[in-house]
Amino acid sequence: MTEKTCIAFLAAIPLFLGCNAVSLASDFRANDRQHEDLDLITSKINYRHRHSEVFFGTSVKQVNFQITQHNNNASGSISQHSAFSYFIRANSRSRFFTNSNIGLQFTATASTYKLSDEETDSFGQTHNENLSGYYAYAAPVIFYLYGDRFKQHYFKAGIAPGISIVNYRGNVILETDGAMLEANIETPSGIAFQPSMNVLLESKWDHWSLLLSYSNYSLNGKTHAFKIEETAATLAYSWPF
Repeated sequence: MTEKTCIAFLAAIPLFLGCNAVSLASDFRANDRQHEDLDLITSKINYRHRHSEVFFGTSVKQVNFQITQHNNNASGSISQHSAFSYFIRANSRSRFFTNSNIGLQFTATASTYKLSDEETDSFGQTHNENLSGYYAYAAPVIFYLYGDRFKQHYFKAGIAPGISIVNYRGNVILETDGAMLEANIETPSGIAFQPSMNVLLESKWDHWSLLLSYSNYSLNGKTHAFKIEETAATLAYSWPF
């Protein structure tokens, strides 16, 4: 090897090392960006999985009120199919038993209702009925989850025995001994607390949820007794907090 060749070879070494250093630095930056993107995605998934959520949506529901008057046992009902209402729900973070898909969380739900109907008596006269108000309940939910809870793609079924808050006002038609009576009714003291049983089904994909629910609760006021049943389908959007 000649002297010129040796000098050229030695001069090329720093250039070769510099190019490799630049290439390695570029690879490290790319890997860092990939890790940052992965960490961001993982952080978002963990945040939504590990935090509470609030849902806003609209419901289509079937509501049935059965009313009995205490002094003469006159009774009647008012119901409506495909009644629309607004809906809000807050769910706590889910807690799972060991490594199973059975879990526990707390939920609080509020919704409105507005019912109208009409009854025709034996003389052919039509009597209008209307009832409006709101209800809310808070309850622990014991549920079974099928799917990926980390990515928020799952189906969940649960039961929620809890306490309901009921408010209503309106007029209904009651029947006794073949006669029709018009009764004005409202919640005793403006609001009533009652135990309730709720069955909840939820299909969730990312932020969107389709919720199916059934609620059953009773109320015994000073002048009237009520039994209320509600079946609802709700489309809701959720935010973690």
